[in-house]
This record gives sequence, C-alpha cells and structure tokens, in this order.
Amino acid sequence: MRTFISCLLLIFLQFQMSAQLRFSFEQQINTKVYHGTDTVPNPWAGGLNYPIFNNLDFNFDGLTDLLVFDRSGKRLLPMMWELVNGDNVLRYHPEYIKHFPFPRGEGAFILLRDYNCDGLNDIFYSDGSFIYVYENTSSNGQLSFSIANNGQHLDTDYLASGVSKLYISRADMPDINDVDGDGDLDILTFGNGGVQVEFHENTSPCGLNFVQTGNCWGLFKEGGIYRSVILNHCTGGNKRSLGSGSGKVLHTGSAMLSWDLDNDNVVDLLLSNVSYNNLSALSNGGTLDSSAMVAQDTMYPPSHPVDLFNFPASFRAETGTDGVDDLVLSSFSSATSGSPDMSSNHRGIWHYKNTGTNTQPNFVFTEDNYLQGDMVDPGAASTPRLVDLNGDSLMDLVLSVGNRFMQPGFSNSQLYYYENTGTAQQAEFTLIDTNFADILSLNLGTEIVPAFGDLDGDGDQDLIVGANSGYFHYLKNTGSASSPSFTIDTYIITNTDVGANAAPYLFDLDDDGDLDLFVGNQQGHIYWFDNSSASTPNFSQKSSFFGAVNVSAQNLSGNAVPVFYRDSTGTTSLFVGSRSLGVVQFDEVDTVSQLPSSISDTIGNASKQSLNNNESPFGISKRSGRNQFLILASELQAKGYLNGYIESIGFNIVDKGGSVLTNGFTVKMKNTSATSLNAFEDNFPYPYPLENYIYNFGNGWNTIPLQYPHAWDGQSNLLIEVCFSGNFPASNIHVSMTDEGFNCHAYGDITGFNTQSANGCAMPYLQTIQKRPDIRLSLTPALIPVPAAQHHDLYIGERTTADFADLNGDGYLDAVVGNLSGGLSLFYGNEYTFSTPEISKESSFVSIYPNPNNGAFQIDLAADVLAEYSNLRIFNTQGQQVFSQEISSDTEIRLNKNLTDGLYIGIIEGPSDRKTFRFILKH
Repeated sequence: MRTFISCLLLIFLQFQMSAQLRFSFEQQINTKVYHGTDTVPNPWAGGLNYPIFNNLDFNFDGLTDLLVFDRSGKRLLPMMWELVNGDNVLRYHPEYIKHFPFPRGEGAFILLRDYNCDGLNDIFYSDGSFIYVYENTSSNGQLSFSIANNGQHLDTDYLASGVSKLYISRADMPDINDVDGDGDLDILTFGNGGVQVEFHENTSPCGLNFVQTGNCWGLFKEGGIYRSVILNHCTGGNKRSLGSGSGKVLHTGSAMLSWDLDNDNVVDLLLSNVSYNNLSALSNGGTLDSSAMVAQDTMYPPSHPVDLFNFPASFRAETGTDGVDDLVLSSFSSATSGSPDMSSNHRGIWHYKNTGTNTQPNFVFTEDNYLQGDMVDPGAASTPRLVDLNGDSLMDLVLSVGNRFMQPGFSNSQLYYYENTGTAQQAEFTLIDTNFADILSLNLGTEIVPAFGDLDGDGDQDLIVGANSGYFHYLKNTGSASSPSFTIDTYIITNTDVGANAAPYLFDLDDDGDLDLFVGNQQGHIYWFDNSSASTPNFSQKSSFFGAVNVSAQNLSGNAVPVFYRDSTGTTSLFVGSRSLGVVQFDEVDTVSQLPSSISDTIGNASKQSLNNNESPFGISKRSGRNQFLILASELQAKGYLNGYIESIGFNIVDKGGSVLTNGFTVKMKNTSATSLNAFEDNFPYPYPLENYIYNFGNGWNTIPLQYPHAWDGQSNLLIEVCFSGNFPASNIHVSMTDEGFNCHAYGDITGFNTQSANGCAMPYLQTIQKRPDIRLSLTPALIPVPAAQHHDLYIGERTTADFADLNGDGYLDAVVGNLSGGLSLFYGNEYTFSTPEISKESSFVSIYPNPNNGAFQIDLAADVLAEYSNLRIFNTQGQQVFSQEISSDTEIRLNKNLTDGLYIGIIEGPSDRKTFRFILKH
C-alpha cells in the first residue's frame, strides 16, 4: 500500500508541480531590537490594538501570568513572568498558544473564569452572538482545555420567552462574575438593543444553569444623551442616537465590570459606552440579592479619569506579582478592520496600579501604552520589508504601518527604518528613522506598502510605494548604496487603479534584466506590470489576475501582499500574505509565468445551429429553460487549456431573436467524471443565485463574465448549465452548434414549468442530443497553493504579511511577519524534509463533486459501482492519512474541520481494485 500511495503522489504532484521549494520555520523571541540605547522587552510579540486581559498560570510556577486576546488581530498573546537580572518581567511565549482551542478568525471576547470550583480558570468564549465554554483540564503541569457543556452554547431561561440561547451582542462586553455572592458565576449583560441590564443568575453551584431573574439589575438605565445613567428608573426603551451637532452617534455597545470598590461586600459596577471616552463607577447601595445603584462617578478614577478614544472597556487582572488585581482599559471598538479612527492603536492601553486591596482598591495611573510600549508596535496593519539599505550586506528592516492613530478621524501611514546592527550570524535591529524617505510629506494616504529594487541601474535601492488609493508611486534613490536618500520621481507610476490596499513587490520574473512590478490588492488578487527598461522604469499591465491567485476566503477581502523568492537552482516560489489565510505559498511560478495571462479558444465548428427552444440555451419563447452541456477534458486540452480559473463563457448568436432575457439567467459549472449526459447533474459548487444576469444579446460572439470564476483542475470533464426563470416570451435566441458524436447536451421538460413563477433551474430532465452549442471559454492559468502540511503555517492573526531573508547565516530562509495588530513576529528557518513512501499498484481515477470543496463532497460513481468500494481513505501530499470512513452509495463525505486548505488525495478500495481522486480543500 505504501508503494501505491507514493506512485499516486508522484502522479499527483506532476499536476503542474515539476519543481518545489518547501520551508520550515520556528518562532523566535530573543533577537534584539533597540529603541535608542534600550532593548525592547518583547519586540516580536506582534502588537496590540483592542485587547482583552485575563490571568492564568501557564507553567504552574505559582505566578499569575497574563493571557491577552487582541480582538482586532484575532490573536492570543501568552505573557509569562520570567526572572531577568533579578527582576520579574512579562515575556511573550507563543509556544503556549497551541494549548488554547480557538478557531481562526472568530471570537468577540474571551474571559477566563473558574465555573466548576476546581481552582482552575476555564474559558468563556463568544463567537459574536453566543457563549461557549471550555473546561480547564490541566494536570501534571500540562496546560489543556476540553469542550464543556457538550459543546453547546450557553442557554438561559428568559423571563419573557423561556429557555433559549443566551444572546450577547458583539458590540457589548458583559460581566461574568459571582454577582450575588452565592459562589457561582452569574452573567450581567444589556439586552438586545436595550438600555437596562439583564441579570442571568446561575442556579447550579459549580455549574452552568442560567435563569434570567431580572431585566433591570441595579435599578438603573443608560440615559443615551448624557454620560451619566438614570438611577432608580427602569422603564423601557432602546439606545437612542445623539442629537445633531453632537459630533458623535450613539451606537449600541456597552462594557461592564463588577467589582466591590468600597469593601461593603456588594459588587459595584464599572460601566463604559461606545459613545464616550470615559469610565463611570456606579455605587451599589443595595444587597447581594437586590442590587440598587445609588450614586455614580462619571469621571473615574477620580485621581486620573479615563479619557481613552474610543469605547474604553475595563478589565481586572493581576499585572504584577503582589497578588493584588489591577485595572487595565483598552478600546472595545467593534471594528476589526484596522479603521484608523477607531482607537489609539499605539498608545491605547491604560494601566492603573492598585495600591489598595482587592475589595477596596485605590487605582493609580501608570501608563497609556501598557505592553504596547514593550513591543515593536507603531499602529495597525504592519508590513515588513527586508532590504540592504546601507550596503553592508546585512538585511535591514523597513516596517510599514498602515494606520497610526493621531487623533479621532485622522491617522498617518509611515515607514519605520530599523538598521541591522548585528552580524551575518545574528541579526539585531536598531530604530533609526520613524519617517523613512520623508513619506509623511508626500501625503500618499493610508495603508502604504513599500517595495525596494534598483529601478534605474545605478546600484542602489529605489522605492515603489503602494497606497489605499489603488495607485503606486516611484521614489528614486538620489543618495548612494551606503547612504540612501529618496526623492519623489513619479507620483503615479502607472494610470492603473488596482483597487484598495495596493501592495507592490519588485522582482524580475521573466529574466529579462529589469524588475517587474507585482501588486496585490484588497480583493486578494495580484496584478503583473511588465517593465521594459532596466534604467528608466516603464511599466505596462500584463495581467490583472496573475496566476489566478485568490487569497480571499468566506466572502471576505483578501488583502494580498506578494513576495517572490528564487533559490540557487533558479526555482521561484511566491508567498502571498492575506487577510485570513496567513501567508500562502504557491508552486510552479516559473511555468505559469511563461504562459499567456489568459487562454481563450472556441469549442465547436459552427457547422449547425439550434432549431427550437429546447436546443437553444436561450429559447426564450418559453418562460423558463434548463440546458446542460458536457465538454470532455480531452477537448479542452487539445485547445491548450490548463488547470486554472474559467472567468467567462461565450456563445455565438446566429439569430438574436427577442434579444433580451427579461428576468436574467444563471450559468453554472462543475468538474465531473461523466463521459456522456443521460440525465441532469446537480451539486454545482457555488450558491449560484437566480437572476444572475440580465443580458441584451447581439448577433455574433457574446461573452458573459462569471460571477464565480470556476476552478478547472485540468483533467476533469467540464459540465456547464444555463437556466432561466420568470421570462416574458419572445422570439428564440439561436446559437451556432456542432454535432460532437456523443451525448453531450441535455435539456429540460417544460411541462408544468412554462409559468411565470416556475424555477427553471429545477426543471426535470427530458432528453439528450449530440448537438452542443459552440462555446468560447476564457481561462486564467493558475498557480497551485502549497498544502499547509508541506510548509510552516505562517499565520499571526488577521492580515498576516511577511518578507524573507537569511538573517542568521545558516543557509535557511527566515521570515519577519506583520499583522493587523501592528507589530512583528520573527521566525528562523530550519531544514525541511519531504519523504515519500515507497509503492506499487495501479489505480483508476474517479471524480467527486463539488471540487474544490469546503470538506463536504460526494463521490461521482453509480450506486452499483460505488457499493463495491466500501472504504475511503484520504491523504495529504506528504502521504499522511488524514481521514478514513466506510462509505455507501448515499454517503456524503464530511471531513474534519481542522484540516488545512490545500490539495488532497482520496482512495476508495474494492475487492481487487482501487479508485483515486484528487481535490482542493478550501474553507
């Protein structure tokens, strides 16, 4: 079996993968960075924007460490106490992140509280609407967590509606604490859009059974117009907008923290709101069972009132080693996109040392950049570039900060220059300039990203800067290789707007002696601009979808940031930073770069034409229609098509008839193993909407762009469906056709579907013919993403970006990584070993649908054939089995959700044969 798997892998990896580079990295925290003469304590911790603070002893040494969750970057930062020169200091320890069970890209808040009374803090985790709990199951000095509450969200018994999910708005920070002093954890939160606090009492000691016992805890409500609350007043209402001219709009959002502030054994409340920069303290004059707020201080703490833009949230955490809890505040802004006006993203964490006790605190302000000041963290959205700027053969570091908060509504985008003051064997970085190249004077906007290269052939590094505007700017180095000085040469180097977040990189991909320009954008794609001169840069657009690279996921923006690397053998790899996928590596860059940017040809010879409304996909004399066409892989391959993304489809109209499909039509595509059409196929890979296109046809070729470009794998047959509904009848639109000699065109039965309300895309099958419309497809050849199993997973939260160089002279590629939180992480490269098991047995191929898929698919075989193949196994491209299951003819395969995106191989085994398939997993 091992021999068979290896042969299969070799076949599989030949699929546009003739040369491969693989990399392995290990995160570092001790490489020194200097700000002035002082070393930065945690230079590679990655930065903070909107953090939440909790305590936990990571290594069970008796000291209470700090777990920080940054909502903006969606990152966990374990900060652990270490003894350095006789002093206890907090150090970043990323090796503990793996012990926390959080999926990427989720989480409105994380609070650590002991719910089961075992002395260990458990995890309360919000996905933005509901709360899930993980039990702390640590033992024998090993940190671990397990799903609690059967993996279900917390429920509560609502006063008005009974038992249902305990809802907490993403915009609110609730309080989870023993509010009534009975030894278990209760929950305080504002109702959905309400102005009064709901009390969800825990009725299960050391458990999780919640009942709403009040909808006006504390007998107050938010006033809305003023910073103060209305005491002893609990009539209803929703949060209101502030009046015009106020300068702010009141959005739903409040943050609460209960704390006995006056040692009277009842909890008081620290309260803040999205519309104010301040913190209020509400004094509880009631009892444990009947709280009543009787006084308020709207400028708390009185010795140094909070004034933190925007929406400060308070957290109780021990930030020292004295056993006393301190007060930390940061913005709880609901924005996670790095918007510049949402918070002070480099001086936005206020720290108050508690010089009193836990039940009668006295808060003394110490700093407004707690932890941030101990990191490389100049703002939000960092992008690193490694380049030798002073000619000493050491790679220096230029850090772009996309948004550096200056004042409400205004931010800068700056370049920070760190000179490599270390050695070839050990890099060290010293901050030299916070306005490198005098970028601020050019007013290029926010989200700037630099690219370095010698564009004029004089031996020094010139500079291209991309910006949020979608344009990029040329700065010429008028200094020297050892003393750079930059002067704006061309404000807009091309007239092409590539879309928001233009992220350039300079690289001679075509080996013609000049540097080409590659620009990623917010959409997740890459533009290629060819340079025709090595001394006077002259860029012309060659492709707007280079390599069909698309690093967007789940309908989010992609924020592609490209970096190329070529090794000593001449093999090139492409790394692309992204919003939510981490840094994605792509193979076969050299091969794809030599292909045309788009492949387009005609399938069919126009020897016939459609005769009626069944044969034409636009037979609009009827109110609905459905046609499917099968194109064999051999037909596509004969025309020069390779694996890639089909972006448009064309039909040759020989008689435009009524011209307009009045209610639009839908085009669908899928890869299939079918070699003839004798029925309709379903299970197309995208949620294609009806009324996708409303199109006015003309005679000749009509090209229709696809809303969802289709990923063709280069070897499967291609099935196309055209369907329409709700049409007002007119003369049929006729197309040119070709007799292909096999059953390649199926059409539907109009019986019962010739009505205005009928869904044409659900029309049943009627007949198959051998005439097929002539079709013209436009395909962009695709680079293949390397499965995460074959390289180190460089993911440091939202908008991970990276640049690469050998920083310690060991011959391996190292990585400096940026992210939305605004800081940096450092990884040193290691040897990557790729071993393929030995093997020997032939197999036949089979298709699955959909492909690509998100982990759910079906095997495309007839039921009587599939019944003989009862065992499914799936392998990654390293030959490691990642999934197995007994299957039958109606089995839908659902893979483990923790599998990483990439290429996989499936094997289904019968009594004397094996069938295989390959697919792309993309969540």
